[in-house]
Amino acid sequence: MFLASFALFTRAFTSFLRLKRGLIFFAGACLLSVLILFLITRASKQRKPFFFANCKRLLQTESLALLLAGIVITFTLLPTDQNLISNFFSFAPLRIESPQSAFTPFMEEVLILEQTKPNTYIVQTNNGKTYFLKTEMPHQIGKSLHLGATLKTIDPSKLYTELLFSGSGENFRDYQFNYDKRLLMKDISGTLYEKFSLPAQQNKIQASWLHHQLSTTRTRLKERIQKVFPDKEAALLLGMLIGDKSQLETGAYQNFVNSGIVHIIAVSGGNLVMIVVFLSAVLFWVPFYIRNGLIILGVVAFALLCGGDSSVLRALIMAVLSLLAVFRGREIKIWRLLKYAFVLMLCYNPFFLIYDLGFLLSFGAVIGIVLINEWRTKFQKIPPSKPKVKEKKIGLPCLTGFLKNYGLPTLGATFGTLPILLFFIGETNLTGVLINLLIVPLVPIITIGGFITVIIVIWTHWLWLALPLQRLLTFIFRMADLANSRSFSISISATWAKRAFLLLIISIGAVIYQLSKKE
Repeated sequence: MFLASFALFTRAFTSFLRLKRGLIFFAGACLLSVLILFLITRASKQRKPFFFANCKRLLQTESLALLLAGIVITFTLLPTDQNLISNFFSFAPLRIESPQSAFTPFMEEVLILEQTKPNTYIVQTNNGKTYFLKTEMPHQIGKSLHLGATLKTIDPSKLYTELLFSGSGENFRDYQFNYDKRLLMKDISGTLYEKFSLPAQQNKIQASWLHHQLSTTRTRLKERIQKVFPDKEAALLLGMLIGDKSQLETGAYQNFVNSGIVHIIAVSGGNLVMIVVFLSAVLFWVPFYIRNGLIILGVVAFALLCGGDSSVLRALIMAVLSLLAVFRGREIKIWRLLKYAFVLMLCYNPFFLIYDLGFLLSFGAVIGIVLINEWRTKFQKIPPSKPKVKEKKIGLPCLTGFLKNYGLPTLGATFGTLPILLFFIGETNLTGVLINLLIVPLVPIITIGGFITVIIVIWTHWLWLALPLQRLLTFIFRMADLANSRSFSISISATWAKRAFLLLIISIGAVIYQLSKKE
């Protein structure tokens, strides 16, 4: 109940950016909850104390959810434009003036912080604001430039497009991509389109020590990988190791998206599990508590190196909570971890809920994998109806193990992400399910083997050692092309069909969850 209420109020606050709209949702949620509770009380013939006790609990839960959502959105808006925070608490009619021109001249010194795409950088100005920089010229990370560009700032009027339930109210009930809201989510003040640039004689703008160290480490890793592998394969390996997609060509990246295998270049729980296993093997001789503390530090350092994507943050929270549970000798419950991760991520950035599709896909994939695993476990525990008779096993044990370790998780992840993709995008490629069965087993081989190969080749200069992994990386590109050329896609365009399908999948998942919890 708390999770649903917290998600609803967070959704309302991030959509409307008005406190009074959130209070309207709070009143509606309370009335609906009380009505449902009243009907349940009448149907089950319970007495009045039952109704009042549960009514009090419902109101306390929803009040706590509203308070937490309000505090989170307040602290999120405080560092941004002061007009946003003043409008948020204002109950007066909203009056927003659009800028006279969408584009304005820009000429300042900027610091190149990082590269996100082949033609896109993140830069910082003297006043601490960050911008996207679109350019055809290559720039060096950590260097300052005298930049002449055209600036497109965030249009305040577009942040409030979801004010009314009539007309544009459809934007609240159906997902609409809002570029200005996405910039606000990433704490980006606008987009710069470069006209010219000159290197600055001195770096007057300095990034933080931590950001400088992380950027230096990423740059060194990128340079070493590019020395060992060709550009195309190096870009893919860099994405698989730390989720850096800056060197991957736009066409190649879109191929991964269309084929349904883009998850291999997004750091998730699998990458952190490999880090935990690796550090556990290296530090086996260290005392238990010290070893776990070092593993937690290693996982946090790796997550910082990979960046602040929602999938990385979700995996980091779940990994750290799991390791802390081991400290206390507590049982690790996956559903509890997911709940904590969900709330903590929205506390960190409430705009994740609707303006970051990776947030929803990450949770959807994990929930699908957990549900399919619990269903399999429940099915195996069903006692046979007849006395057990020894039968000769038919089939290959390796095939059974392959389907158990890779087939079912792939099916579960597809089951969990399918409704999200169809609801928000309207289309998905089912051929990717089969392609994933071929690619997913190669991911740990490529990531671990790639890291070790780069180290050995840098030391020995034996470039031939990289050939096997280079072939595997090329194989992944070919599989992506095959999935696109032989695609079997399903699409839903009607809004009512999207909602019906989403409700159906959620209902099936809820049934599986309830069945798995029964003794």
